[in-house]
Amino acid sequence: PGDEYAKLHEQSLGKTEMWYILEAEDGSGIYAGFNRELSRDELCSAISDGTIREELRFHGVKPGDAVFIPAGMCHAIGGGLTIAEIQQSSDITYRLYDWDRVSGDGKKRELHIKKSLDVTDTGLMPHVIDTVFEQKIVSSRYFDVFRVKDSIDIQIETFAGVYILSGEAGEYQKCDTLFIDDSIFHLNGN
Repeated sequence: PGDEYAKLHEQSLGKTEMWYILEAEDGSGIYAGFNRELSRDELCSAISDGTIREELRFHGVKPGDAVFIPAGMCHAIGGGLTIAEIQQSSDITYRLYDWDRVSGDGKKRELHIKKSLDVTDTGLMPHVIDTVFEQKIVSSRYFDVFRVKDSIDIQIETFAGVYILSGEAGEYQKCDTLFIDDSIFHLNGN
């Protein structure tokens, strides 16, 4: 959901997010957006008759790609991927399909069809970014994402998360995550 809907129905912020692809097996990818714009009735039919999977658009990805997912876009992470997810501070998830998965006790997870239908925009398409050529990967009203090589020396004005993608920086190693608030931050490494 976007902020207005989330505030009204969940007393929360909405959920815009971005995925940074860390590892990807050959042929793996994400589902984001639809193959065509669907009316609400067409989307309802695809959910009820089990053809929703065929309506979702598949995007092959590779390590270093980033995918911006605005609130309202239907999305799912395919198998064979390891991602870092950057998002608004929100735990809301509306499921309109769950890939026919069942838990260890044989039960399916809850679906949120009505709320999903209220917020899904079938015309939205993701922006897939090859970050090899970008330092500023995403800039949105909710977060900015940068890819920095070698060192960081910045003034943090609010809050930042730093994820070590590779190499090391002092005591920090690959896959370490640092959360920094309102301070001057310096990190140097390879």
